[in-house]
Amino acid sequence: MYLLFAAALMPAQSDHHKVTKADIDRWMTELSNWGRWGQDDQLGTLNLITPAKRRDAVALVKEG
Repeated sequence: MYLLFAAALMPAQSDHHKVTKADIDRWMTELSNWGRWGQDDQLGTLNLITPAKRRDAVALVKEG
Protein backbone atom coordinates (compact mmCIF):
# COMPACT_ATOMS: atom_id res chain seq x y z
CA MET A 1 0.00 0.00 0.00
CA TYR A 2 2.79 2.43 0.86
CA LEU A 3 4.32 2.05 -2.58
CA LEU A 4 1.03 2.76 -4.40
CA PHE A 5 0.35 5.74 -2.18
CA ALA A 6 3.79 7.20 -2.88
CA ALA A 7 3.45 6.64 -6.61
CA ALA A 8 0.13 8.47 -6.67
CA LEU A 9 1.51 11.49 -4.82
CA MET A 10 4.90 11.98 -6.37
CA PRO A 11 5.49 13.70 -9.68
CA ALA A 12 8.14 12.17 -11.92
CA GLN A 13 10.88 11.31 -9.45
CA SER A 14 14.34 12.66 -10.01
CA ASP A 15 17.62 11.43 -8.56
CA HIS A 16 17.61 14.36 -6.14
CA HIS A 17 15.25 12.75 -3.64
CA LYS A 18 14.38 9.16 -2.99
CA VAL A 19 11.01 8.53 -1.36
CA THR A 20 11.47 7.01 2.06
CA LYS A 21 9.09 5.27 4.42
CA ALA A 22 9.33 8.37 6.62
CA ASP A 23 8.14 10.51 3.68
CA ILE A 24 5.16 8.25 3.15
CA ASP A 25 4.30 8.15 6.85
CA ARG A 26 4.42 11.96 6.94
CA TRP A 27 2.17 12.23 3.87
CA MET A 28 -0.31 9.80 5.40
CA THR A 29 -0.65 12.19 8.34
CA GLU A 30 -0.45 15.52 6.50
CA LEU A 31 -2.81 14.57 3.67
CA SER A 32 -5.36 12.58 5.64
CA ASN A 33 -9.01 13.68 5.62
CA TRP A 34 -9.76 11.55 8.67
CA GLY A 35 -12.03 13.56 10.97
CA ARG A 36 -12.26 16.49 8.55
CA TRP A 37 -16.07 16.46 8.69
CA GLY A 38 -16.48 15.34 12.29
CA GLN A 39 -16.44 12.12 14.27
CA ASP A 40 -19.83 10.81 13.05
CA ASP A 41 -19.38 11.58 9.36
CA GLN A 42 -20.20 8.71 7.00
CA LEU A 43 -19.73 10.46 3.63
CA GLY A 44 -16.11 11.54 3.79
CA THR A 45 -14.97 13.25 0.59
CA LEU A 46 -18.50 12.97 -0.82
CA ASN A 47 -19.25 15.97 1.41
CA LEU A 48 -17.54 18.04 -1.29
CA ILE A 49 -20.42 17.29 -3.70
CA THR A 50 -22.68 20.12 -2.62
CA PRO A 51 -26.11 21.05 -4.00
CA ALA A 52 -24.39 23.83 -5.98
CA LYS A 53 -21.96 21.30 -7.52
CA ARG A 54 -24.91 19.07 -8.46
CA ARG A 55 -26.67 22.01 -10.15
CA ASP A 56 -23.49 22.84 -12.06
CA ALA A 57 -23.20 19.22 -13.21
CA VAL A 58 -26.84 19.05 -14.31
CA ALA A 59 -26.36 22.23 -16.35
CA LEU A 60 -23.70 20.41 -18.41
CA VAL A 61 -26.09 17.67 -19.55
CA LYS A 62 -27.11 18.03 -23.21
CA GLU A 63 -29.35 14.95 -23.60
CA GLY A 64 -30.72 12.06 -21.59
